[in-house]
Amino acid sequence: MFFEQYPGELEQVTTNSPSPFRIPSGEALGPGRDAKMVEVGKGVIPTIGLHLIRQPAGGRVDVPKTTTNHLYAVISGKARVTVEGGVTETLSRGDLIAVPCWHAHSLEASEDMIVFRVSDEPLLEKLGLVKTAAH
Repeated sequence: MFFEQYPGELEQVTTNSPSPFRIPSGEALGPGRDAKMVEVGKGVIPTIGLHLIRQPAGGRVDVPKTTTNHLYAVISGKARVTVEGGVTETLSRGDLIAVPCWHAHSLEASEDMIVFRVSDEPLLEKLGLVKTAAH
């Protein structure tokens, strides 16, 4: 891998058109505040899992130990993320956390939240490497 410095401070925006890769979370999740998880972009990147997770305040998502790696980005609301081993973080809009494989973790909605999850589960499935610990 290598890195090459961009000659200017920042690249200039050359268009105002919306990105075709934007995911309208409201449309994908539908109306309401109920707990829901939907897969987005299925088949677009066959080796990466993309999900939107909605939880009302007080809702919780528990993820057991697995060989899957997870990235979570908070789209709206606040999420308290607790990772096995003593890590607890409260995240709000724009925050991101990476949870490596084989770490059980939970996401608890401190207030109504929408979280974008990215995982390598589809790739690991194709290779037969997805394993989940027994509870």
